[in-house]
Amino acid sequence: MKHLIMPLCALLLASGSGHAATPVARPYAGTSTAPAVDREMQDLANQVIALINVQRQQVGCPPVRPNRILTVAAHRQSDDMASHHELRHESSDGKQLGPRLDDVGYVYQNAAENVAAGQMTAPEAVRGWMNSPHHRVNIVDCALRETGVAIARSTDEYELYWTQIFGTLL
Repeated sequence: MKHLIMPLCALLLASGSGHAATPVARPYAGTSTAPAVDREMQDLANQVIALINVQRQQVGCPPVRPNRILTVAAHRQSDDMASHHELRHESSDGKQLGPRLDDVGYVYQNAAENVAAGQMTAPEAVRGWMNSPHHRVNIVDCALRETGVAIARSTDEYELYWTQIFGTLL
């Protein structure tokens, strides 16, 4: 279980796709202040974005662009998972992706999230997501245009918790 990826946990919120309904825009209720990040974790996040864009290019999708607000949301989720030693799409206070994006002020029409734990390199994390049908669909969804990636260290056997959030602004 060292390299656990939860294939059934990939979450996609997309209008008209048969998934969860598109959220109604709400007033900004949280903060989008970027957390402090060490250089190693930022380098891993940048590698994930580059590798994801290679996968997207292979299927004819445009590259995703880094988005500061999505990165804040990804940091919050990775930090939360690492501090609670639990891989999940729900935050420790019970919030799914939509409400977490509302909290940081990201008003979106589409959003999706991939999480992982235990991978020690960006290629391992991306390879795991690409080998999971539910995660892969998020990566190669051409309607998703932006991303935020964060990796958090933990003291448990997984060591690293990975979150990639995709979005398209409303």
